[in-house]
Amino acid sequence: MESLFTEQLKAKIKEHKELLLILILSIIIRLLFLNRPELQSRDEGVHAVVAQSLLINPLKPILIANPIPGLENIREFPHIFLEKPPLIFWLMAVSYKIFGVNEFAMRFVPAVFGIISILLTYMLAKQFFEKKIALLSALLLSLCQFHVKYSRQGMLDVPLTFFSILTLFLFIKGFNSKSSSSMLFVLAGISQGLGILTKWHAAIFPTVTILLFVCLQKKWEFLFSRKIAFYFISVVLSTLPWLVYMYVSFPEATRALLLFELGGRPSYVSSRGPFWYFGMLMWGLTPWAPITLISVFYSAWKRSSGDLFLLLISGTTFFTFELSSYKLYFYILPIIPFLLILTARFIYKIILLKEKTILLFAVSLIGSFVYISLKGVFPNTLFGIDQLLFLLIVSAGVGLYYIAIWFYENKMNNSYPIKSGLLLLLIPLFISNLTFTGVDIYTEVSYGDVGIKEIGFYIENHSSEDDYVFSTPGLGWSIMFYAKRSTYEFHVVPREIFENYILTKQVKFIVISEEFLSSANQKVNFVLTHSVEVNIPGVSPSLHVFSVV
Repeated sequence: MESLFTEQLKAKIKEHKELLLILILSIIIRLLFLNRPELQSRDEGVHAVVAQSLLINPLKPILIANPIPGLENIREFPHIFLEKPPLIFWLMAVSYKIFGVNEFAMRFVPAVFGIISILLTYMLAKQFFEKKIALLSALLLSLCQFHVKYSRQGMLDVPLTFFSILTLFLFIKGFNSKSSSSMLFVLAGISQGLGILTKWHAAIFPTVTILLFVCLQKKWEFLFSRKIAFYFISVVLSTLPWLVYMYVSFPEATRALLLFELGGRPSYVSSRGPFWYFGMLMWGLTPWAPITLISVFYSAWKRSSGDLFLLLISGTTFFTFELSSYKLYFYILPIIPFLLILTARFIYKIILLKEKTILLFAVSLIGSFVYISLKGVFPNTLFGIDQLLFLLIVSAGVGLYYIAIWFYENKMNNSYPIKSGLLLLLIPLFISNLTFTGVDIYTEVSYGDVGIKEIGFYIENHSSEDDYVFSTPGLGWSIMFYAKRSTYEFHVVPREIFENYILTKQVKFIVISEEFLSSANQKVNFVLTHSVEVNIPGVSPSLHVFSVV
């Protein structure tokens, strides 16, 4: 029996060896050095703090543990944090239990979702196209810098992308099945519900896509079938318990959230004009962007059911956010896998099956590595050439050498040289993408590693739990995570409260950026007259820490 199992396992590994290789490479890219850099972005800091609070009470998501009276429900620094649902924060709290409360544990959850998303992309692509296209789809997503970047941050958009792919995969598998069972639709509904518990209404696009797809396919009877009913019942049952609990347990915070979502967010006026997301996609899909653009038109021309399905999820998401006045670049991330499936199909059908154009694919790969390598500034050089660029040139040259052999010998049935060449082209990706000493393509930070962690530890060791910290904009949430002290940024605290808390020494430390320090700000001037600067080893000159005297 054991021998039979071993043989079956070996057969499965051999059958899916390319997919396993892609997943292994994805794991390395997304997990290595995951603890770097320190937390600094708003969302990472908020998510880290809220997840930490759930270790104490998993049903009470808290941002400001000790709020200043009168400031309990301000949107950016509330006591109870309901702006985002709790699902991923719960998982981060579990990760804290396993790995400890640190950056790696917080980022581990999105990274795992990112890795599994690659497998799901393969499975979804196989529902519409052949296995080689599915493999290429997984490969493109595994190397997509937009997806890699946010898989390595403590953000919610990669988990949201995972649930979007899973919902649509389960639906289309059930839709195409001849079975009368509704189980796949129940599971799809649960997946959609979990997506909503990841990022509220940003998760509804799979459901919109499903309804539009069924209508365009003119499957009217399906809209009134038991299967679609089970789907929506599962969505409701997955989300309703938390919604009811939230309203009953935190009525004021819930009302504040509804007022913002219905009034504040829609009225927000963005300086980012029309077609801004188009530019974000062109950046996020580098170097495939031109091919992706062509593949969209190619799919619109082919108009198969797979093309329609993938275009619908991409189009509804893209145009909804493009027309919105509230624009953030990572909102568009969930459509990346679907666009890359279309890109993979176009590359395979039009490029890889044409001998004379296969070099275009190789050149595109080389271009991506050059682009990534050039983003860093590296202090160490080799013979006057950046080490990464040197390795890039060598590996790309070897890869092209193998491709040339393949062309010369015309061994159409022997793909070893071309596979070896493309594999060697991956070398610079790992070296450049996984080096945080000079490359910062994964985490968008304001200051780099400047010692926010050192500042937080210093404040924790020189203050009590009841003390407050003030900081200039952009720093508060990360300081709060490391210092474990309630922290407010200058702009959310009324001037009278700001000055009173400093005079009464309820605020023990104030952190100010160099840029803010040089501004003619009344609050900064008040700080300078009532505090002294503290010298903390390891902190960059771009940040200043003041202790109230």
